[in-house]
Amino acid sequence: MTPENPSPHYSPTNRPEKVVARKPFSVLISRRDHLSRLRVDGLENANWLLLQLSQVFVFRTFEPIIQSAGSQECIFTIPLNPPLSHYGLSRLIAAFPSVMLSQEK
Repeated sequence: MTPENPSPHYSPTNRPEKVVARKPFSVLISRRDHLSRLRVDGLENANWLLLQLSQVFVFRTFEPIIQSAGSQECIFTIPLNPPLSHYGLSRLIAAFPSVMLSQEK
């Protein structure tokens, strides 16, 4: 890998560069103490998002995905730490073209 021929998986901003086109889906993000809580539309989308994020940074831990009964909504949390702030995670998620990100207030 050289500067003239960078990896197709990462950009200089440390996020995936080539992402397979997906149908747009909603992600609602909120901050809970030292965690970011994500609500994702659909289990397949939640798994896809976690896979994309895991290519950018290493999760120390995260809770299992919980799917709401009678709903397509899935919830999981990601721990925040000095290299990964809530704002940084929000920006990273918003960079995926298929994600429609909202902030919970």
